[in-house]
Amino acid sequence: MRVGIDVSALDFNAAGTATYIRGLLQGLGAAEKDRDLKIIELFYFPFFDRRHKWLRMIDALNRDILWLDAKLPKKAAAHQCDLIHSPAMLAPPTRRLPVVLTILDLYIIRERSAFPFWLRTVMARRLPHMARNSTKIIAISQFIKREILDLFPDVPESKITVTPLGVDSSFKKVPKEELPLVKSRYGLVKPFIMTVSTIEPRKNLKNLLRAYALVKDALEHDLVIVGAYGWKSADLLTLIRQLKLENRVKFPGYVDKSDLPALYSAAEIFVYPSLYEGFGLPPLEAMSCGCPVITSNGSSLPEVVGDAAVQIDPTEIEDLAHALKTLAMDESKKERLRMAGPRRAQAFTWDKCAQVTIDAYEQALGQ
Repeated sequence: MRVGIDVSALDFNAAGTATYIRGLLQGLGAAEKDRDLKIIELFYFPFFDRRHKWLRMIDALNRDILWLDAKLPKKAAAHQCDLIHSPAMLAPPTRRLPVVLTILDLYIIRERSAFPFWLRTVMARRLPHMARNSTKIIAISQFIKREILDLFPDVPESKITVTPLGVDSSFKKVPKEELPLVKSRYGLVKPFIMTVSTIEPRKNLKNLLRAYALVKDALEHDLVIVGAYGWKSADLLTLIRQLKLENRVKFPGYVDKSDLPALYSAAEIFVYPSLYEGFGLPPLEAMSCGCPVITSNGSSLPEVVGDAAVQIDPTEIEDLAHALKTLAMDESKKERLRMAGPRRAQAFTWDKCAQVTIDAYEQALGQ
């Protein structure tokens, strides 16, 4: 079985999509010797300098139309692929080969206003069509499977396979003596509460700031927001000034993956009040490193963290503030979560993800 995987997103996505593709390739590579499998990586070469906004948009449209509709199927055929796997939400319309489409989340359909006009217009038109025409759909959580069935009622349930994601083995508790070096690199002196996310509306960072402002005087902890700026993030700094949090909120920006285990291990609490997640890897990464986690009680997050994290209503600011304050002051509860988190995270591996994905390939070829 020769599988062509479109890995183009590795060139322009440093967040969850790229993490999924890298983890899946790692698991599939380990499985090649035991299963009838050969992975061929297919990728699009950008035409324009992606540092410029308008050229980046033109290049994205070129990738999403010319590459998908014409070049990707031809390239897969030239490599004698038996099927194409599109892991980044965009699949070719070809009927020449079976197509497996991964749907990571459907927030762009649920909350169109949170995205640029051109992107939401393209996805709203193409995604339902791609879901209908793909041979098999991979959903990364039971929540996303329910979303597909709800938003695309003409997609049969039998077409969907759920493949939970995995946690990279590098995410584990870092010894205390190694933490000062990484903390000093990012200017972290005081105890801190941390979140990791792209800075965009669905991550619910405004409510996190408002909740933190309610309890900051009772806590010695700074709030550290790790991640790159995304859509509609400019007004976050305005809110910080309004809440007088300039000296308490730290923005290290995008942090290299090699430093994340140490930051998770150094944090007193990891908080992730996202409004919508297809899976939610950061809480699982934090749990792997033994960091107590507070996260949302909606979308996919409860099925990911189970009872190994504190769950809150992300729309209730006082609920989040109460959870931050009580967990920060409850050493016994923090210790229980430090023990429960790694045990829970062990259930999610890229090898398991890859094995279920290969089953989906075989089902697609059988059809």
